[in-house]
Amino acid sequence: VYADRRLAIVDRAGGHQPIYEAGGARGIVYNGEVYNHEALREALGGRWAFTTHSDTEAVLATVLHAGDEGLARLNGMFGLCVWDDRDASFLLARDRFGAKPLYVYEDEHCIAFASELRTLLGLEGLDHALDPVGFQDYLSYRYNLAPHTMFARIRKLPAGHVLRFAAGRAETTRYAEVTMHEPATVRPEADYVAELDTLMGNA
Repeated sequence: VYADRRLAIVDRAGGHQPIYEAGGARGIVYNGEVYNHEALREALGGRWAFTTHSDTEAVLATVLHAGDEGLARLNGMFGLCVWDDRDASFLLARDRFGAKPLYVYEDEHCIAFASELRTLLGLEGLDHALDPVGFQDYLSYRYNLAPHTMFARIRKLPAGHVLRFAAGRAETTRYAEVTMHEPATVRPEADYVAELDTLMGNA
């Protein structure tokens, strides 16, 4: 079961979730906002028949067409799930900075996810045993360091990671990371000022 309570920002009238591809086999629920959704639409050309103006549909189309490379193209903050009813598989992904949370519960019988911890705590029959490491993190930092939470069976999906669930198994891998490097050549100070101004404007 996939569900979403939406804070509508982009395409408030047409962007209700879940959103499906044509045929309805694959779909998305998504929390966040992707700022370059119009560029993502243009990059797809005529390979997707868009029915909404929402960033959610642009994200779905991009992920289905380009996989992890598509996830890495998303400029924004998000936690998302894209699923395929044909083989009961799905993927979960979190933005590269971890601006939006994504919590995952897993035991021998169940896997569940939500953008808020309290949603998972409201589900019946889940194991809510405490995680000693997560509890210690909270006492030390007043915060739980990913992937830990206060609960042993509930984990935060780390920033820039994707979890794939297929054939009854879940596997988590990194799809993007934040990298820093020194410039290859030294440029005039005015160039750096202009570049910083452009970057700040985009941000």
